[in-house]
Amino acid sequence: MKGLLALLIAVPLTLHPSPAAAVGGPSNIVIAVNHTDGRLAIRSNVQLAREPGPIAAPKNLALATASCADCQTIAVAIQLDFPTFDAHYVAPQNAAVATNEACTHCTTVALAYQVFLQVDDPNATAAGIADDIRSLNAEVRAISTDPNITLADAEARIASAVDRFWTFAVAIDAQRSASE
Repeated sequence: MKGLLALLIAVPLTLHPSPAAAVGGPSNIVIAVNHTDGRLAIRSNVQLAREPGPIAAPKNLALATASCADCQTIAVAIQLDFPTFDAHYVAPQNAAVATNEACTHCTTVALAYQVFLQVDDPNATAAGIADDIRSLNAEVRAISTDPNITLADAEARIASAVDRFWTFAVAIDAQRSASE
């Protein structure tokens, strides 16, 4: 039943035709599904989105679902958006849904973080931003693919990566505000 509820929440977010989708708007959708007893399943993605047009409607979704025994499941979606101040339609969407269905002693976590910073020209943002996002994405993917990682280590490393993202986003916002 909870799995059905998760789908009822997630499907409209991912399939609802928004103006951004009509013009190729950015969607960062991370889905982690775990049906294996005793397994730790982690999926993650970090996305940089530049939206120079009149529509700014990025989607960021983390969905984690489990149906097993003694398993752990984590989905992490992180998105940094740079739309233009000239956007006429502004509708960022951010959601995290975690469900357990017939799960015994399971831990299921969904984390979705989205920062939306309007700028004069999204394509003129500092060159180092893309490198920093690629580095952060590599960091969270390394956590996802580490075959020896424990749940506690994964949670600590993800929290560290998220802290780094917030520090980075706040610094960009302060720099952006100072240049206005």
